[in-house]
Amino acid sequence: MNAVIMVIVPLISAILIYLVGALRIEGTIRAKFRLPLSLEVKILYILGTFAPMLLLPFVSSGVVGGYPRVMGIEVGIDRISLLFLLGEFVAFGSASLYVLPRITDWKELSLLLLVHSGLIGAFISKDFFNYYVFMELSAISSFALIASSKEEGSKEAAFKYLMLSMTSSYLLILALGMIYFQTGYLNVNLARDLKDDLPVKIASVALMLKAGVFPLHIWLPDAHSKAKTHVSAILSGIAVKAPVYGLILLSNLSTLDFLKPFALASMIFGVVLALMQKNVKRLLAYHTVSQMGYVLLGATISPMAAALYSFAHATFKSGLFLSLGSLVDVRRRKELEFLGARDMPILLAIVLSLSLAIAGFGLTIGGVAKSALTDAKLFVYLASVGTAMSFTKVNYYLWRGHGVEPSMRTVIPGAIPAIVVFLAGIILGGKISISDSVIILGIIMFFTLRTKIPRRDFLINIGISEGVILISLLTALLSFSLLSSLSLFGGS
Repeated sequence: MNAVIMVIVPLISAILIYLVGALRIEGTIRAKFRLPLSLEVKILYILGTFAPMLLLPFVSSGVVGGYPRVMGIEVGIDRISLLFLLGEFVAFGSASLYVLPRITDWKELSLLLLVHSGLIGAFISKDFFNYYVFMELSAISSFALIASSKEEGSKEAAFKYLMLSMTSSYLLILALGMIYFQTGYLNVNLARDLKDDLPVKIASVALMLKAGVFPLHIWLPDAHSKAKTHVSAILSGIAVKAPVYGLILLSNLSTLDFLKPFALASMIFGVVLALMQKNVKRLLAYHTVSQMGYVLLGATISPMAAALYSFAHATFKSGLFLSLGSLVDVRRRKELEFLGARDMPILLAIVLSLSLAIAGFGLTIGGVAKSALTDAKLFVYLASVGTAMSFTKVNYYLWRGHGVEPSMRTVIPGAIPAIVVFLAGIILGGKISISDSVIILGIIMFFTLRTKIPRRDFLINIGISEGVILISLLTALLSFSLLSSLSLFGGS
């Protein structure tokens, strides 16, 4: 059966949940007395979430409907898309296990399945336009999920994300139009005869913003830190990987070497800002900015390097948001000094395992993924030292105090990614090496500089208008550099 079935199942489940909810809850006795979700809604959600995972071994690549490639919609699962799908399944599946026992809003379940369907569709697309449609389906649902949070500032964060994402979408559509007019196709395997790199550069800028790469990250810290815990895990774990998959598709048309400075800057900027946070969710959000730099660096090296690091980050970052978020949810505080957990050895072990993975410990998938980044090793090591320092700080505060303990059913979902990071690392040949010494260096540097680290969050707030100006200037700069090189070449 065609791989598109993995998109259809959660999409239909989302529609059915909405119909069941609208017809049997809204305006009825159930709504009046705030009765819990009906069993059928949760069954539909479980089906929409886990059925694509069960279908994965049985689906095949090809053009939907059996049409010729020139006319049809091509989807496929290769080694690259498989890694993205596996990362999506780990992140979304773990987040679903976290939210199901506590969910009270059927509309949220419907939106989550739309995100699920959109991400799967994006990761199996071999056609630029259909990739865009699926990514936007996921993004639009994400805006609503962020806005649904009751935390102060969540609506503003969702609006900023919406406006900046719309701006990047306009640029992406412009770039896809240019690709179509130059080649006559939007199929990735057919649209290879570009006359110049301008469409690729414009599309790359648009996708950098959607991925939260510095300096176009300005929506990400607020959006990821103010969303609900399970939503943050999905957004930071896998939603930001959809633009990365788009960059990999673009790499079939042209080199992405021009993105390397942004990758290196994002790696360093994100980790420096993360070190200066006491709000644990904002700390994790800035680490996403840093980690997306690693992923972008991978995209400039090879599609497999980007895909491997995307899978690694999807796994350990979703686990970190879920495990630390379980403390945040039960204590209603995000500051590290209020998140002590020394009486919870299972939670401490989970966070420690995931911290080692994000720092690049050799036996984990994080270490394997970093070993695939064969370029700019100095920047990789510097950022890794900063990451080790930051997560030493997180674990330091966890081991110091104690408080209200989350239930085991909210802790276990974070254990799934913690197991996967070691299991995947060992399967892929991970081993302890001399490069693991950067983790020890990071630990030493934290305890040496602990008193120098700011004791309150360091915030950089950039508004929507400034963000639009920034993306416009960046697009103009890349376009001008290309046009200048073309004119020089023509003059010679």
